[in-house]
Amino acid sequence: MSIVIHQANELEVKFKLGSALLADPAPMADLARKVEMLARSFPQVRFTNVFEADAVIENGVKIYNIILPPPKVNG
Repeated sequence: MSIVIHQANELEVKFKLGSALLADPAPMADLARKVEMLARSFPQVRFTNVFEADAVIENGVKIYNIILPPPKVNG
């Protein structure tokens, strides 16, 4: 049995939006730029905060869970 240790910057990055796993839009960019690029395709991402410390490593993949704000309703 061998243990594989990866540095965090070597891991594949994905973003979890609801139940969808989104691929990293810019593997060489910093986190803020990645979120900005995701917001072009998913406008609701613009109103969230994603921090480096929020990453969870699952099966060798660094996953950022994007928590969307609740929808606003009148009434």
